[in-house]
Amino acid sequence: MIKSGNKLLEINFNTSKTIPNGINKLLFLNSKNCIGIGQHYNDTGFLPYGDIFLTNDFWNASLQKTYDPQLALNFRAIAKMNDHSTLMIGNGHLYNTVIRIAY
Repeated sequence: MIKSGNKLLEINFNTSKTIPNGINKLLFLNSKNCIGIGQHYNDTGFLPYGDIFLTNDFWNASLQKTYDPQLALNFRAIAKMNDHSTLMIGNGHLYNTVIRIAY
């Protein structure tokens, strides 16, 4: 699997899948469950908002959680801690944020 822009390319099956804009990094928990991290800009501001995207069906549908620029301008790192939790680090304008997702 290769990420190119907002596409995931499956080399073996020669297919592609569109993912939400703004995702910079992906962490696949299995073949269907994935967490994406990144950022987006609002029309009114010049600082980006940090985003976490979750999917349980290989990006057919997803959930987006947005963080204010004070907490996370961008999520820069994501790692699986164990079989049931993931850790993300965001750098904000005023603070740094550590998010743990349990599943």
